[in-house]
Amino acid sequence: MKIKQIYIGNILESYYKSHEKLPKEEGKFWIKYDALDNNRSLLYGKDNKVIITPTKINETHLISICKMVGWKNALNIYPKKISKAISLDLKNNKAFRNKLIEIIKENPNVEIIPYRQTSEFYELVSYLKKLNLKFLTPETMLEETKFIESYFHSKRGFRHLWEMVKNPSLPISIPQGYIVENLEEAIDAGWWFSKQKKDFVIKYNRGVQGIGVAFFLYRELPKSKDGFTKFIKNHLTENIWNTTCLVVEEKIEIDKSKLGGSPNVELCIDTKGNVHCEYGCEQVLAPDGKTFEGIRMNKKVDGSKHIKAAFLAGRLFGKKLAELGYKGIFEFDLVISKDNKLFAVESNLRRNGGTHIHEFCKTLLGKGYTKKYWIHSQDINLWKGKKRNVKNLYKVLEKYFYKNGNDTGVIITNPDMITCDVLSILFIAKTEKELEKLIKTVREKVLPNL
Repeated sequence: MKIKQIYIGNILESYYKSHEKLPKEEGKFWIKYDALDNNRSLLYGKDNKVIITPTKINETHLISICKMVGWKNALNIYPKKISKAISLDLKNNKAFRNKLIEIIKENPNVEIIPYRQTSEFYELVSYLKKLNLKFLTPETMLEETKFIESYFHSKRGFRHLWEMVKNPSLPISIPQGYIVENLEEAIDAGWWFSKQKKDFVIKYNRGVQGIGVAFFLYRELPKSKDGFTKFIKNHLTENIWNTTCLVVEEKIEIDKSKLGGSPNVELCIDTKGNVHCEYGCEQVLAPDGKTFEGIRMNKKVDGSKHIKAAFLAGRLFGKKLAELGYKGIFEFDLVISKDNKLFAVESNLRRNGGTHIHEFCKTLLGKGYTKKYWIHSQDINLWKGKKRNVKNLYKVLEKYFYKNGNDTGVIITNPDMITCDVLSILFIAKTEKELEKLIKTVREKVLPNL
């Protein structure tokens, strides 16, 4: 049967350079985490696809998901040895490369879709083109314009593009902030915010997953400049802060009663340059208020005035990106303040932490699924120090599994994450009350047994 898409799970490839700047053990953890996180790629798209990942997708999981949605032709291929750059594995490993070439030759005009358009991925695409293979890259820019993705994917680039396209009449803005040269200038900017009696955030230009985001509350900071400087430096000791570009901005006090305080919208630019709204969601954040754990989607989110405003701003943002040559998925992270104002705080030009959930829910529940269902997806952090395995994970959750025809249940979205002490799970229910009951039941009756 014809293969229509090849999905390349290159999450680790996108961020390993940043992870290598972290303290050794922390960096080691995130490298393992991202290598396994790629396995969520199984949920992308529809049937008749190949999913290429740094590690093997659990076979029980693959069979279970395919059976649930009726997929007959979903193939996972992976290298014998994990590396940080899956695209370079595909280019340089002979057996791995030949398998990819064989698939492309047997399926002319197959679409190759990465998690993100990395320099390593461009190197692979360039190599494949030299072989005169026929394939499409619907979510990848021309190589000569790849600077656009790299630049506007950063914290600095986001603020720049926002100023280029902002519409003052829309009820959305970005926090007051500054793009600074180095940590010394970031400290000066932070000192300025503290003198205005404002909390602030210092951001590493290319941070991800809460890495490289530091919150500071002005009331808790030393009152003298020397003491302030020493305090900030003592808190920002990792190598990532020894960089030539940081962003310092006002920390918005969020209202968690409104869409969780931190909603998000995802949009897509197609090959013709048209901008499409994909979904809006509440973000599920860890207790630190910065680390992404999942998304929540439902009709209440869809009807929110804040989501509608964000989509309008997103269309302007996307239109400019399309003019500059970008195509593919992008999103806005948002916050809602205590006085009910909406702020965009960053944008990511890639597939995101909710993309696989959205695409899978469309397949499983239908295109208008948020009108009928309440969805909650989360990577739940479990306590450390316990050996866990996928077999036991399925055993303790089996009672609550979503089954076709049922309105309520859970789906394991990436069982391989259990080795990182993370439960990747999707909750589905017909009402908010049923959803909350299901989440509570799993937390109280299942998590203690994992």
